[in-house]
Amino acid sequence: MRGIRAVLATVLAVAAASVLAGCEPYGYAYPDGTADINIQVNPDGTAVTQVYFDGSRERSEEELLDAAHAAAHIFTDPGALPDISINGNSGGYPFAIVTTEHVFVPGADPSITFDTTEAVAYLLTQGLTSVDVSWRGIDMPNTPAWQPPSQSEEPGDGRWATVTTSIDAPRGEVHLHPEPNLVRAYGSVLAPIFAVVALAIGIVYLTARRHRAAAVFGGVALAAAVLGFAANGYDETGALAASGGPTWPYMLFLPLGLLSLGVLIPGGALVMMLGLARVPHPYVVFDPPPGWPQTEPGWLPYAGWYPPPDWPQAPKDWKFLTPVPKRESYGSTRWARATARAWVNWYRNLPK
Repeated sequence: MRGIRAVLATVLAVAAASVLAGCEPYGYAYPDGTADINIQVNPDGTAVTQVYFDGSRERSEEELLDAAHAAAHIFTDPGALPDISINGNSGGYPFAIVTTEHVFVPGADPSITFDTTEAVAYLLTQGLTSVDVSWRGIDMPNTPAWQPPSQSEEPGDGRWATVTTSIDAPRGEVHLHPEPNLVRAYGSVLAPIFAVVALAIGIVYLTARRHRAAAVFGGVALAAAVLGFAANGYDETGALAASGGPTWPYMLFLPLGLLSLGVLIPGGALVMMLGLARVPHPYVVFDPPPGWPQTEPGWLPYAGWYPPPDWPQAPKDWKFLTPVPKRESYGSTRWARATARAWVNWYRNLPK
């Protein structure tokens, strides 16, 4: 259920961001004398480190950048590529961000090495008395080997509160054990992509008034979107990326999940229902006069339709609609024929 929870959490986050857009920025989250280092590692090998100061005084841009430079050395893999920045917090209380790529080499048993000593040491020289460090790991089997021991009870997550010396700064190694389910990993992203194509074709058929085809493709889009969402492959796409496979399923999972919830599932159902609601009645067929193009089987003229002026004139007393054998109640047949006669009378009364 983690994948579904992730999609729903993203939906709520977007909604919350919209609500908070006009509100004041968040204040300091930590008491005076305490800083916080928050580390989030993603399955694609990217880590985001956020460094927050306390509210004892306003921190300069230089101090924030120095903290970011110190945090840039947390990941010790030789291929790690850090990028530092400052989040202005919408004009509120800024904090430093370090986005580090390639914190581990994807493979069958990748490992992440880290050391917060330099970052903790810098923060303790800035008038702070303690530092809180948190590590949010990857949602896959992993074996942490860090010092000192984590205070968190969640497996794979690390929490070290009130670190007062650089000697006690968290450091160590985390071994990942990715075991992706390829069917769920690829199915959860390929099914919504297929649903996008099917829905687009269904809309084209609907605008062309080919209602049976629109109903079919709308139903296909609905089924594919539901199957992709039910595959719940968020963790699987992450494990696929961490194991050395392609990263695009992981990158596309959340956007496609939101697209399925907001567009593909309701859109597929709508196109299918519109197509079914407009399928011509089965008891009469349209018989075009000589010189007119042949229509799709089952097509009937709809309200407001009239032949283009360059089409030849229909022969006098031509029967446009031909009854077919009754397959249901007489009342249904009578309704269909009455509708057909009304259309024929309307067409005959058109100005010639």
